Amino acid sequence: MMVVAPAPLPDQVGDGTWPRENVQFSIKKGTAIMHGTLDAKEFLNGATPPLDRSALSRYDDAALDSKLLQASVTASVALREHVRRAEQLRLQKAESDEALRKLVATNTEAIRKMATLEETLRQTNELLKAAQKEKAEAEEAAALAAKSAAEKAEEAQKEAVL
Repeated sequence: MMVVAPAPLPDQVGDGTWPRENVQFSIKKGTAIMHGTLDAKEFLNGATPPLDRSALSRYDDAALDSKLLQASVTASVALREHVRRAEQLRLQKAESDEALRKLVATNTEAIRKMATLEETLRQTNELLKAAQKEKAEAEEAAALAAKSAAEKAEEAQKEAVL
């Protein structure tokens, strides 16, 4: 037995996304196929679809009704669950995509800031090296000036003694 019965979700009935009437269904048992319509609200409430009994006159009506109803409800519940799960997965994927987008943006910003800090550190190191070089040159110049002044003072003292 195969049951194909599209089942609207409860929030779809009457909101324009699912027709309020004429829920189409097809039920196949053996070689007989039955088609019919059912009000969507009745279908959601578990009503038995109106069946074309002449197509299935060779089957026991009571047993067939029970099996068809059971199969219809089972298919309807499975379809609703599948739709609900698909929607859940779609929402989870959207949330994951958004979280990933934010993470990539955060990482990109962090990399940009790190590059800026590295450039600042490089410039600071260059300035420090230049300052150390200038300090060494100034100390050397001061030492030479002190040595020269000491030599001149000695010469002046020698000349004063003579």
